[in-house]
Amino acid sequence: MDVLSYFKEILYLNKEYFRHKVRVLKEKNSSPNYSVLLDDLRGNYGPIFVLSTGRCGTRFLTNILQLGKDVDVYHMPQPELIYHSKKAYEEGTKRFDTFKEIVYASRIELIQQSYFLNRKYIETNNRITFFAPHLFSLFPKARFIHLIRDPINFIKSGMSRGWYSGWHRHDSGRIIPKHCDGFWPSMSQECKLAWLWKETNLFITNYLDQMPQSQFLIIRAEDAFSSTEKLLKIIKFCRIHDMSVRRVEKVAKRPANKGKVAVPDYSQWDKHIQLEIHDVVSDLAKRFNYRIK
Repeated sequence: MDVLSYFKEILYLNKEYFRHKVRVLKEKNSSPNYSVLLDDLRGNYGPIFVLSTGRCGTRFLTNILQLGKDVDVYHMPQPELIYHSKKAYEEGTKRFDTFKEIVYASRIELIQQSYFLNRKYIETNNRITFFAPHLFSLFPKARFIHLIRDPINFIKSGMSRGWYSGWHRHDSGRIIPKHCDGFWPSMSQECKLAWLWKETNLFITNYLDQMPQSQFLIIRAEDAFSSTEKLLKIIKFCRIHDMSVRRVEKVAKRPANKGKVAVPDYSQWDKHIQLEIHDVVSDLAKRFNYRIK
């Protein structure tokens, strides 16, 4: 870590410390009625969850939303649910109440804190995605943002981070086909990532199709990266009213969470892999106006 990064980290930790102290004081002075708090929280509070594959701009979006004054935005809350997310994908429907309790226990303290202080709770952690049905059951006024990225760019980004490489420490928490019949280990890294893109976005799409349109927003990452108008649409959906457009534009120019390893351009990939990727993602990609050559 260089000297500048070191001092930035110290500054961030100090800001978080004093922010926490202020919250404690506010909470003491607000005198909430704890006996009815949880019922009121679950019935009337609307936390916001960003559903995605990851590697699609959630860190960037976090940086933008944190500009709001009365907003708590969590990109990597603890626990992150890295491994429970995979289990939610595999067993979340069959053991619905179990996974509902898991996500409730892991998030209620953070959400409760935001509710106490009359702040908005927003989570951009992609591991929350397969808990969406459970979260909606817990918080009927919850709202969701589906953040989706061009599949080829997602695959390249995943490769640059070593996803499905076998050496990434979170690979054991990534979803795999429920009935792979032995074909999964022999698939290329590119095709595994293509499958992940399709499976995750299909899960989100199928779930949101059942929800009232007022409770979800679909945004392509490329549009959010390049358009202040699209960012303002997200901000409006989150009901953040105190954000300066100038500050949004300034923060939007800063790169966030770039890939760590250079990946060859898609045109240089093996033609057989290109064909396999096309077969996996093309139908769903068309729905979001992505063209796969």
